[in-house]
Amino acid sequence: MFREDRAGGGAGIRPGRIRLRLLLDPLETFEWPCDFCGQPTILGTAGDGLTMAVMTNDGPETFTVVTHRTCLAGSIRPEAAGQQARALQIGLPYDRR
Repeated sequence: MFREDRAGGGAGIRPGRIRLRLLLDPLETFEWPCDFCGQPTILGTAGDGLTMAVMTNDGPETFTVVTHRTCLAGSIRPEAAGQQARALQIGLPYDRR
């Protein structure tokens, strides 16, 4: 969102400001399709979904992947059982592990 800077007499366009407020209740049931299987996954404290920031090692590029815990764990090779276990537990409250 951009707005024209006329008040200060300056020329050009400057970025506008937006305030975003998120409440906990809507986030507890926020759904987004899984990038692996396409089915909806619930993101939040009661959900079965994860968001992953994927980064390169040679630059600032990143992107986000949304996935079910089980889809991610199923995509990890069987020899990496520890990584599969982490994928199934990361971000869960301790009483659900």
